[in-house]
Amino acid sequence: MGRRTVVTVLLAGGALIGAVVPALGDYWTQYQSRPDAPYPEDQGWERITAYGGALRSIDDLGNLVLDSRGSGGIVDSYTIHAPGTIHADAEHPFVVEWREKVDYTTGTTESGVGIFSDDEWGAGFWIMPDRIYSINEYPANALFEPGWHVFRMTTDDMRSYVLSIDGTPALQGAFIHTYWASDVNWGDGGQGGTSLSHWAYFGFGIVPEPISAVTMFSGLVLVLRMSRRGWVGLSYTGRVL
Repeated sequence: MGRRTVVTVLLAGGALIGAVVPALGDYWTQYQSRPDAPYPEDQGWERITAYGGALRSIDDLGNLVLDSRGSGGIVDSYTIHAPGTIHADAEHPFVVEWREKVDYTTGTTESGVGIFSDDEWGAGFWIMPDRIYSINEYPANALFEPGWHVFRMTTDDMRSYVLSIDGTPALQGAFIHTYWASDVNWGDGGQGGTSLSHWAYFGFGIVPEPISAVTMFSGLVLVLRMSRRGWVGLSYTGRVL
């Protein structure tokens, strides 16, 4: 705790570059670009910017592109404040999942995700082209090949988590107590560096299934139903992690 940061929470899935959306249940809060509501704020997310925000676009495959290479001061992140929905237990784990490709970064605090529980415990991640850092356990990180990846964080107590990449457990760590509650955020949340990132989709929610195997750091594949509501994007700013 202590340094000011903006972090981003993302959900992603699917095997093709932005072409396949995971089947997510109605208990998920989600974002994915669609013609009538292309950007996160069009779907109910709050947008937080600095220095005018990133250059944004929707590519030909429907992915959100955030380009902050113009200035190290740029912030462009998305948040939802959702009291009473960010908690978990052994029978009802909390999951955040997103699909992202980071093409370019300078510095480590650029493309990110943050989760803040109803009782003020937080965890977060910074994503680079070939690795993902845990903010709480920095410099702990997991490596991957550059390109599109599905990231999934699962917790059954909002005190510890397992992060998988493309279905394989890659990091485990702890939440820390913060002064923020009931927020999930994602996007270009840091200052001091620049980045170019692509977001296929993002989501979070409570999954009504036991996850003891996940919290024991084994891989668990959850099959979820497609939501009728579409995706929603999240962002958050605060003194945390």
